[in-house]
Amino acid sequence: MNLLVLRSPDIDRASKFYAGMGLLFTKHRHGTGPEHYSSCVDGFVFEIYPLGNQPPTTGTRIGFCVDDVDSIVTMLVGMGAELISPVADSEWGRRAVVKDLDGHVVELLKPPSSSRNSSTASKRASTDEGDMSQLMPRDLAFEGSTVYSPSGSEMLRSDSISAKS
Repeated sequence: MNLLVLRSPDIDRASKFYAGMGLLFTKHRHGTGPEHYSSCVDGFVFEIYPLGNQPPTTGTRIGFCVDDVDSIVTMLVGMGAELISPVADSEWGRRAVVKDLDGHVVELLKPPSSSRNSSTASKRASTDEGDMSQLMPRDLAFEGSTVYSPSGSEMLRSDSISAKS
């Protein structure tokens, strides 16, 4: 996967929401198309387009690895996000689920601090489509406008955005 596009009735508001998690956006326009926001993370492009006459994208569930789930959830709820699942520890790490200001479900995750083994890719390849519980999430670390993966892990859970490092 290399692209995810969300549609929003207010792209400025939506970009501020996701920027609160550390994403850096720039405004773009391709030819005569609509002005939109774009953020690139390890070659993965996350874009926010105006809703316009297009169907809403609120059925899309999005997942992000973050450094501090607790403080980010507090900040996002302060911005108006709806808390769906409170911050708690899980088999994938510390996680919470919120709805963004447009109604997209957003999972926030801080993976366990224990080091991940190098068999993530082989687990991924051998895991049955219906049982994704063997997969380990990836880490993202933010530094300025560059996002990189220090752990080398390959992907998030199946219901979240995944990007190879």
